[in-house]
Amino acid sequence: MIVGYGFGASFVALFAQLGGGIYTKAATSAPIWWARWKRGSRRRSAQPRRDRGPGGDNVGDCAGRGADLFESTAAENIGAMILGSGLALANPGVFSPAQVVGLMLFPLVARAFGLVASIIGCWW
Repeated sequence: MIVGYGFGASFVALFAQLGGGIYTKAATSAPIWWARWKRGSRRRSAQPRRDRGPGGDNVGDCAGRGADLFESTAAENIGAMILGSGLALANPGVFSPAQVVGLMLFPLVARAFGLVASIIGCWW
């Protein structure tokens, strides 16, 4: 299941990065269409004006960076969970079954505390 989560995270990140390109195109094309409509030009001119919107590239960059952050966060969690299970399997007499589960879930709990701290920081 952990490996499936890793592959799923990479798959979702891939489509989010591709979607970022689509959002960039839409955000840069909309101001051009608006400017043409305002000046009454219904047909495409030979030399189109470059009325690029201020947020076109920013939208795609944000989508791409969000996808990269999600993928790297998922990979970090998976790596830490695999290390925790490897530690438990390497020392079979030291850890009880409940402690093995605790070792595997610790990265997720630590990440949850980070999310709570981020929310509190945003409110602050």
